[in-house]
Amino acid sequence: MKITVTLTSWQVPFSQIVDETKAFDSADEALDFINAASKAWWNTYDGDGCARSNDGIYTAQINFNVVNEYKAITSLLDGAHYSLWGGENGFQALIDKESYWQLHAAHYKREYDDKGIPRPGYLRVAMGEDVSAVIAELQQFYKPHN
Repeated sequence: MKITVTLTSWQVPFSQIVDETKAFDSADEALDFINAASKAWWNTYDGDGCARSNDGIYTAQINFNVVNEYKAITSLLDGAHYSLWGGENGFQALIDKESYWQLHAAHYKREYDDKGIPRPGYLRVAMGEDVSAVIAELQQFYKPHN
């Protein structure tokens, strides 16, 4: 599978822009590239020194004793999205749609199908499975009983 990674960034007052697009032959290579780029971005904008609130949301109530630590992603499905200084600047890495769905399909096969666990209904719908029979059964079960 060929995975295309697009790196984007923004800096107020400017819009989000594409910084780089690169193709990889493996998920591991793409993941390493994203983590190296996001860490470099983090260091450039002093991510560890960025103040944040206790709940992780930038508000007027800033606790300067809370350490803001960089966290690398462990899977391409995690999504690399970082923002600093109250959203004033940020970094996001995106992968192409085809790779995204292939990675999801492989993940769900591993986590559900290979273990003999039925996939949850929301996931079956999202993956395009016809669940009309299940819906009809649920509607019958939950219909008002007079």
